[in-house]
Amino acid sequence: FLRDTLALDVQELGPEHDQTLVTMWNLGVACDGSGQADMAVPLLEDALEKHTRLLGENSDRTLLVLNDLALALIHAGKAKQSLPLLTRSVDVLRRQLGADHQETLIATFNLGIAYIGAGQFNDGVDVYEKLLETYTRLYGVEHPKTLEAGGALLEAYRLAGRREEGKRLALSQLQILRTQSDEIALSSGLAVGAEAFLESEMYAEAEPLARECVEIRAVKL
Repeated sequence: FLRDTLALDVQELGPEHDQTLVTMWNLGVACDGSGQADMAVPLLEDALEKHTRLLGENSDRTLLVLNDLALALIHAGKAKQSLPLLTRSVDVLRRQLGADHQETLIATFNLGIAYIGAGQFNDGVDVYEKLLETYTRLYGVEHPKTLEAGGALLEAYRLAGRREEGKRLALSQLQILRTQSDEIALSSGLAVGAEAFLESEMYAEAEPLARECVEIRAVKL
C-alpha cells in the first residue's frame, strides 16, 4: 500500500513535496519493521538527504528520520555506519532539548546499541553507564526504563569481558529492589541478577534468584 502511495505522491505532487517525503519515510520504517532492513536503508537515506536539504539538518523531523536510518543500518548489520549519525543526533538533541529529554535518552540508548553492534563494547559500556545513572536519577531503580538500561549495561559488561562489574551491578540493583513493595519490579531484578550470574558461570548463585523470580511471577502474573 505504501509503495503505491509513494509512487502516486511522486507522480501527482513531485518527489520533494512534503507529503511525498513523509510517505517515503513511513515506507522505510515499515520495511525495517517487517525485517527488510536492506530495502529500508536506501529509502531512508533518500528521505534523510531530502529532509536535510529542504528542512535543515537540525529540524525535528530530520532528526527522527536520521534515527530511523541509523536503526535500519544496525538491523542490516551495518552498525558502524550508524555511529556518526547517532552521535550527531545525540549532540543536537542535547543542545536543543536537554540531556534528560526522552528523545535524547532514546537516541542515546540507540547509540549504545550501535556501539555494541559495531563491536566497540567498552564504548557501549560508557553509554549505558551514563544512561543508567540518568534513568535512576529521573525515575528510580524500579522503573522499567531503568531496568532496561541496567540489562543493556549488563550485556555490555559481558561482551566487554567485565564480569565482576556485571555481578556488582546485578547485586546492587537487586538489593535496592528488595526494599520496594512492587513485586513485579523485584521479579525483573531477580531475572537480571540471575542472568548476570549465569553469564559468569556462577550457577549456584543464579539458581535461587531464578527460582524466586518464577515463584513471584507464578502468583502475580
